[in-house]
Amino acid sequence: MKHLRSIGIMAVAVTSLWAATASGGSSATSSNSDSSTGGSTATAPGGSTATAPGLGQPASDGKFTFTINTVKCGIPSVGDTSYGLGATAQGQFCDVNMTIANTSSENQTFSSSSQDAFSATGSKYSDSTKAEIVSGADQNIFSDINPGNSITTDIYYDIPSDSSIAKFELHDSPFSGGVTVDNK
Repeated sequence: MKHLRSIGIMAVAVTSLWAATASGGSSATSSNSDSSTGGSTATAPGGSTATAPGLGQPASDGKFTFTINTVKCGIPSVGDTSYGLGATAQGQFCDVNMTIANTSSENQTFSSSSQDAFSATGSKYSDSTKAEIVSGADQNIFSDINPGNSITTDIYYDIPSDSSIAKFELHDSPFSGGVTVDNK
């Protein structure tokens, strides 16, 4: 029965991905990133620079405002791995809890696969859909968010055991420019 649920969730996820890709995205707040140090700067009006927002600070891209609430790494597995229904990290899982608010006047689809994490050396990590499914965060892998509403969800990244996340690049759609958020 659990296998059928997983198959059903994956079918919904594929359909939602197609719908999200077909809907396109909007332009984003621009930022320049320095992947060699993990830090980032944004050019403010008048040519001055400001640092990227960090944990607990809102950051906007297109129709969404993102707030990363917590980052917990060092997780070896998620779910019940004894029956093959869990996910075991190749390195370690990082559980990133974030709130996504739709600040526009129309519906927008959130996709966890459009959210990237980066190491201090610039390695790019995508989300682990399997970890999200077995953790129960699958209800928000693809989620329509109506204007004025928000969701809070967990996104899992499988990163090397000896690495850490320095920053995130968050997108309101696969086609937006994204906004950088530092992991500090």
